[in-house]
Amino acid sequence: MMKNKIKKMNRKISSLSVSIRAIEEMRNDDAITFLKNYKSTVERAQCTLQDPEGVSGALINVAKHLGNLKFRVWEKMQEIVQYKRPDQGHGVAN
Repeated sequence: MMKNKIKKMNRKISSLSVSIRAIEEMRNDDAITFLKNYKSTVERAQCTLQDPEGVSGALINVAKHLGNLKFRVWEKMQEIVQYKRPDQGHGVAN
C-alpha cells in the first residue's frame, strides 16, 4: 500500500519536474514568445494540491509510548547508577 503511494508520488514529482524544465527553457529561449504564451504557461504550471490521505495504523498511541519512555529511562538509570547505603561507605562515624 505504501509502496504504491510512494510510486504515485514519485510519478507526480517527475511530471512536475518535466513541466518546470519546459517552462524554464521557454523562458530562456525567447522572452517575447514566452510572454505571448504566458496564459497557457500559467495553466500548465498550476498544480492542484490534494488533502493528505490518512494511513491506517500509522498513528501511535502517544500516551502509551511516553509512559513507556519514562519507565525505560528509569530502568536504564538503575543499571547505570550504583546505590550504596550511607552506613556502608568509608569514613562513616560509628
